[in-house]
Order: sequence, then structure tokens, then C-alpha cells
Amino acid sequence: APLLGYYFFFKGHALLISLFFSLATIGVSALLLKTFHYWYGPSPVILILVISYLLWNSQRFRFFSKSLMKEKQLSDATLDSVADAVITTNVQGAIVYINPIAEKLTGFSLGKAKGLHIDSVVRLVNSENKEPDRGFAEFINHLNKGKSIKEVAPRFIINNSGDEYAIRINGSPIKGESEISGVVFAFSDITEIFQSNK
Repeated sequence: APLLGYYFFFKGHALLISLFFSLATIGVSALLLKTFHYWYGPSPVILILVISYLLWNSQRFRFFSKSLMKEKQLSDATLDSVADAVITTNVQGAIVYINPIAEKLTGFSLGKAKGLHIDSVVRLVNSENKEPDRGFAEFINHLNKGKSIKEVAPRFIINNSGDEYAIRINGSPIKGESEISGVVFAFSDITEIFQSNK
């Protein structure tokens, strides 16, 4: 009966069902003893209830783990197929993920970039004198307040290999249940367009 309850009726209340049947078993045992002077030990039933609850929980844990893994693989495949360079960071600006386009644009592989601050991977420079431009601190501060950014004017970066690119930056906060859990940046490579308009 508890297993049927777990599977078909009260999936979110497996613990309550187990407790209910455990108390019912003890109650029936006490009633039999008091009314009929017949002792029915509740221990085997309670043991079965505990084991069935643990098995049910482990099965649900495996199911949700597989679901989360599939969702992660789907989101990674989606980001990998996007034409723009995509970089996600935590709220402090440390890189969590970069897609292959971002690897090409920055000259950093995901393995090397992961954990580094975005300023050290995407180096913004002034277009005229190639001096370092203001970094991502202002962007991240803005995004951590829940606001998106969309820049129309081009920015310039010099990647790890010394190549220069003209890019446009868009950014959005990653919203958790109660707070911002990170930010995602999309960089559009507009180098060819910029050079043809010079």
C-alpha cells in the first residue's frame, strides 16, 4: 500500500506516507494486544516501510540526477551551437563556462579559462592606443542588480594570441530562486563589419 501511494498518488509525500503506515502498524498491534490479547510484532512491517522508503528515495534521486544531467547536456549543446561567443560567470566574475566560439575569440580553452576572472580572459582595450580599457566590474555590478546590458557601440579586445577583435557586448543576469546566481555574456564579433566601414 505505501509503495502504491508513493508511485501513483502522493509522490511528494513519501515520508508522510511511511510515517502514517508505521503509526498505523503500531496502532493495530496495540489494538490487537488490548482487545484480543494477541501480540503482533510491528517490527517487520516498520522495517519493510523504512527499506521501501529508502529505495523509493534512491530511485527518485537517480531519476532527478539523470534529468539534471540531460538538461545540462542540452544547455551546453545549445550554447555550443550559438554563433556568438558566450561566457558565463559567477556573481564575482569568475568564469564558469565558455563556448567554442568564445574559446576562439579569447584564445583560452574552457579548461584554462574556468575559474579565472573574466577581465583576465576578455581583455578590453582602447581602439586608439591599445591601452587597457575599463574592465567588466561595472558590467557585473549592473547585472548583479538584475538588469541586462546591450551595447550598440563596438568594444575592442586583444586575445591571448595577440589578435584584435571588434565586438558588441550583451549581458543578462542568471536568476536563481531568490537571488542572482551569475551572469551570462554574449559577444558578437563585428570585426569585418567594423573594418569595412572604416
